[in-house]
Amino acid sequence: MSAGKHAALILAAGFSTRMRMGFKPLLPIPFADGRRSALESLAHVYAEAGIQRIFVVGGRCQEADIADEAKRLGCIYVQNPHAERGMFSSVRAGLEALGALSGGCFVHPVDIPLVRLCTLRALLAETETHPGDILIPAFKDAEGHPPLLPSMHISAILAWTGENGLRGALRSLPCRQTPVADKTILLDMDTDDDYAEVCRRACRRHILEPEEAEELLRCLAVGARGMAHAKAVALVAKHFALACNAVGRTLDPLLAEAGGLLHDMCKGEAQHELAAGTALRALGLPAMARLVEEHRDCALADDAPVTEKELIYLADKYLYGDRLVNLQERFGQKLDLFSGDADACAAIRGRFARAEAMELRLGRETGALPFELACEALEKSQDT
Repeated sequence: MSAGKHAALILAAGFSTRMRMGFKPLLPIPFADGRRSALESLAHVYAEAGIQRIFVVGGRCQEADIADEAKRLGCIYVQNPHAERGMFSSVRAGLEALGALSGGCFVHPVDIPLVRLCTLRALLAETETHPGDILIPAFKDAEGHPPLLPSMHISAILAWTGENGLRGALRSLPCRQTPVADKTILLDMDTDDDYAEVCRRACRRHILEPEEAEELLRCLAVGARGMAHAKAVALVAKHFALACNAVGRTLDPLLAEAGGLLHDMCKGEAQHELAAGTALRALGLPAMARLVEEHRDCALADDAPVTEKELIYLADKYLYGDRLVNLQERFGQKLDLFSGDADACAAIRGRFARAEAMELRLGRETGALPFELACEALEKSQDT
């Protein structure tokens, strides 16, 4: 996957007529690591994906501000003198400015500002096996932005004079859906209410929702047994978080659930928990990576708070496949399996002791027996 041969067009020539809060490309969005405009957010994520040629297409609305911001961000500014003709006029202006291009070009409206790095990398990876197809990201079959246009089709798109703009131009060209675990490809901000929703979700850009985590497992072709185990761990971890919150803690049940779903995403690889962490970091999801990297073995200092990571760890220990087991049964199986290997048995007993310590700690935190909480979580899921 060579990102350097690709380019990106960020379309910022609209008039923001339905937005009372201000001009969409420059509206501030509160991310977890600071406030950035929609335009700056997209420039950053494309740069992180390795895209070196990023074009920003502006029109007459606040043109000087957009041009200055594009220059500050290291992007190439392109003027669309006919922005009143609609978005396809901006697409055309941007594509005409590209010059020679050996790869493809992302086309990204600036009002869809939360698209994740994992989506861009999924599209780039797909170009390796389907280099002649226009790639359209899709979350659970719902198509979103940005499409990735191979250079070989750009002349045909520029020649299009029919209806429905870019969508119409693509109908006669080879298009392929690329499944992604990213609902933000569908989240635009046309109105003030949309902008408020974008701001609400921006601080969680690097955290997958449970629905997205489950979709990532499907993208990875995780089998039925693996999916059943992941869902069971997720249910128990979420229930642990709710039990902690019932006695005054402020854990994130949805984060515990999403992490529980992903903890075994690299099962079958050597040190699969570390492999999962590495994979999630490569997708731009470091918060998710921290949840899964220690689920095989985990210890917690007495003065350290319980976090979602420890809840996922203990939930995993209670589940053999999707069947609930206590710690004695779980580790007893391992001791029987390695009964002839003294070193392996010593390591297993060490992990057993740390799991028991975590069980006791969670029991003190919640005032309930963790194993009973796990039983409760699975019984509730069966009732629904």
